[in-house]
Order: sequence, then C-alpha cells, then structure tokens
Amino acid sequence: MAKANVEKHYAVVGVLEDFNKTLAVLSHYVPKFFRGAARLYEDQGDDLPGAEKNWYKRPVSQEIQDLVSRNLTNEIDFYNFCR
Repeated sequence: MAKANVEKHYAVVGVLEDFNKTLAVLSHYVPKFFRGAARLYEDQGDDLPGAEKNWYKRPVSQEIQDLVSRNLTNEIDFYNFCR
C-alpha cells in the first residue's frame, strides 16, 4: 500500500543519503524552485567538513543489525523502493 501511494501521489521521493541526487531530480522536475539547489548545497557542504557525520555514533553489533533486519523487513523494503 505504501509503495502504491508513493507511485500514485508523489513525483519525487528521496532519501537523505542521496540528497544531492534528490536535489538534481527536483531541479529537473521543478526548475522554478530548485534550479541551482544541488550546486548551492554542495557549496555549503564545503564550508562544513564532516557536518553530516555523527561523531557520537556507537558501533552496532552484528546481532542487533540482524535483529533489526528480521523485524523491519517491510520498512527496509519500502526504504529500498523509495531509494
């Protein structure tokens, strides 16, 4: 149902890991609002090296990763679909 809603109601869906790609697609689909946005975002990122990195992130054990993968299969499938 979620995949059908995305296909039916949204022209563009992006994820933060691919934010530059999302901005590029938006620049193509809605240039009036997003022309140059990808370049501007990249330029701003140069001023903030490591800003997207979580310096406080603790390692996650393989056991926990496996547990999450087993219990969130629908969510992971939807995320990969949107990606």
